[in-house]
Amino acid sequence: MNARKITSLALAVGLAISAVAARTQNATARAFDAASVKPNTSDDFRKAIGPGPGGRFQALNNTLRELVTYAYGVDMARAGLQIAGGPPWMDRDRFDIDAVAPGGTATPAEARDMVRALLEERFKLQVRRETREVATYDLVLDRQDARLGARLRASAIDCVAPVVAALKGRAATLVDGGFYSGEDVVKGLALGADMVFLGRGPLYGLAAGGRAGVARALEMYRADVARTLLQIGCPSIPEMRRREIIPGAGRP
Repeated sequence: MNARKITSLALAVGLAISAVAARTQNATARAFDAASVKPNTSDDFRKAIGPGPGGRFQALNNTLRELVTYAYGVDMARAGLQIAGGPPWMDRDRFDIDAVAPGGTATPAEARDMVRALLEERFKLQVRRETREVATYDLVLDRQDARLGARLRASAIDCVAPVVAALKGRAATLVDGGFYSGEDVVKGLALGADMVFLGRGPLYGLAAGGRAGVARALEMYRADVARTLLQIGCPSIPEMRRREIIPGAGRP
């Protein structure tokens, strides 16, 4: 076990004194022209967050941790490690945000800044950056020849970009293995794959609820894909393919 230092966000929420402090601190910062923040008490599993056309920003069914993750550009996979503190309900209660930027336009970076200001105003959020030492484990190859054991396989997603580069458009790239979420699907497509296969999720849905369970599992994937595209500032998969989301990756 090793000790490593990480930069994290320490949160304080609901402090009475922070209401005035937040407004003073952001007096010169750009803020939404209008914004509503409402609790979401539905049983809907769908989520979305990000800017839209006409300077509109929407967040649907997001927890406070997810809102902070977006506002401060924290990697979703590391949010549990890099966001510390906060109230007990920050991973339980869910909220909807509907806001409009001044002038009807905002870049993704400006939208994040305005969401920060909104969280400080409405949730009385106070944030400080700190460096913490945490325990980590390193998974290393023990063999001198660096070969994998008989029961180990290289990660499928690590093979996508090299295969796409080697094919040079002569054939389609279909990838399978280790893709369990809509975020994984977006990563595979951003790396240049033409198609990502999903087997385990729909099979679990079939076992749990038959045909309706499969439909629900696929809808969860669609919602996760949509949420991920919003977070990276792409309105669609074709638009994502036109951008170099992952430097050096994608179709030649």
